[in-house]
Amino acid sequence: MTSIEFRGKCIPVTVAAPPDAELAIGTDLVKNWLAGLDDSLEVKSLEIQSVDKFGSSRVGFVKIKAHVERNGTSIPGIVLLRGSAVAMLLIITDEQTNEQFTILTKQPRVPTGRILLELPAGMSDGEGNLKGVAIKELEEECGIKVDASELIDLTELTYDQSANGVFTSGGLLDEYIKLFACKKTMKHEEILALEGKLGGESPHEQIILKIVKLEDVWKLSPDAKTLSALYLYQRLKDEGKL
Repeated sequence: MTSIEFRGKCIPVTVAAPPDAELAIGTDLVKNWLAGLDDSLEVKSLEIQSVDKFGSSRVGFVKIKAHVERNGTSIPGIVLLRGSAVAMLLIITDEQTNEQFTILTKQPRVPTGRILLELPAGMSDGEGNLKGVAIKELEEECGIKVDASELIDLTELTYDQSANGVFTSGGLLDEYIKLFACKKTMKHEEILALEGKLGGESPHEQIILKIVKLEDVWKLSPDAKTLSALYLYQRLKDEGKL
């Protein structure tokens, strides 16, 4: 049995997935999750059940069974740690017609068993520079270069500092997604040329770009981050903040 520090105390950590559990304990995934817990939540113990790595050393996912109490009452605590992510709503205005479009990626999502249409998105690189991740993902997935100054942080405009991003599945994941918007004006033929392009850095991603009218996105994508970004963009626009 090993342990980890939490609010000045050592709490016991048991290991169900031996080889990489010790590596997981020292990661920012675990440390940031513990640091962000509400003051009313008291962690009594942790059991690391599985660890998945990217490559040979970077920890990507950690599944934990946590013994957590609030006001003396035990709370169910199965947690899949994966950290933060970003998603980008690209508002493309046709300079000839003034119609507005966005880019959705069409890709297989194995957990859902479906091929999903969703906004370009990416996981944090572990360095905390989410704007940098957004810029990188837009170029890799869509072939579009943007500057950091062009990114509009929809989550910050909406929630100030009360939320780092949008929680995607709060009953299981620690993940929050920072939602960005970016406005571009393009020629009609440039917009059409994006349709059907292959995106992504790796052939294993199998990403195909789809150009969709902005007004039709809600009917085409059942993806939570896509609908969240679209809703926040429209509400902020209605309130004159964009």
